[in-house]
Amino acid sequence: MQKVILCIPLIANIVILSLVLKWMWSASADAQMAYGPDSPSRRILTCIYFAITVASAAGLVILRFVDVHTAMLLITPLLGLQIIYKLLSVAAIGFTNPVIISNAIIAVVYAGLLFLVWVIS
Repeated sequence: MQKVILCIPLIANIVILSLVLKWMWSASADAQMAYGPDSPSRRILTCIYFAITVASAAGLVILRFVDVHTAMLLITPLLGLQIIYKLLSVAAIGFTNPVIISNAIIAVVYAGLLFLVWVIS
């Protein structure tokens, strides 16, 4: 059961962030409206999103080929940091941007999933 629960945020990270990264690399007006114009800070955010995607893929590999305990050593801090930065972005900016609204929803879901995994273990 833990493996299934842990796969949910990892797969969500890969799917969502792959789409977001593709979108951010585009020069579309929508991407600029949500993330601002191309700038060093936007490129840094792109790198962070890419790192989260790679770490999520690594978590899936560890879940499949090693064990849940080892995977938890990667997944817990990965999701924990995501929860913290997503909630901090709400506090810093407020619910004025679609990215912030989706961050808040994802943070609540990920916190619930982490709680479930730790209760089960």
